[in-house]
Amino acid sequence: MLVLDDEDAWNRAWAYKDIGRDYDAVYHREHAPGFRWLTESFGTNWRMTEIQAAIGRIQPFEMIESCMASLRMRGVTKINFDLMYGLPGQTRDDLEASLRRSVELGANRIALFGYAHVPWMKKHQTMIPEAALPGLEERFAQMTMASDMLLAAG
Repeated sequence: MLVLDDEDAWNRAWAYKDIGRDYDAVYHREHAPGFRWLTESFGTNWRMTEIQAAIGRIQPFEMIESCMASLRMRGVTKINFDLMYGLPGQTRDDLEASLRRSVELGANRIALFGYAHVPWMKKHQTMIPEAALPGLEERFAQMTMASDMLLAAG
């Protein structure tokens, strides 16, 4: 249990507990019946349109930029970006560019996940050749580089 008499500290703790969700967005914003906007989130690896197509998530930079501007204009203050490392054909330069753009667009939280190649569960992944997947050393190098970048960005 956490008890605080500092409202700003409490809001920061609540957002941390609830994965970046904005308390005001959840409890004080008007919502359509049956719908409560909990987390504003984008999954993106911008430079990799061919890989986006292969994994079934096509989201060009212009679309993300437009959505971000629209959400900010409507008063949305907490926006999460989901990024992946270890994607088929992904280089450290690709990942670095995606991270840099995410920081530049003002994401409040960046979640970084390792790509899971599970073609027995996700049939569209059967189209991805095993040779396109980075090895363990490259995956580790991508994760380490991304971690260093995110820590430096605050």
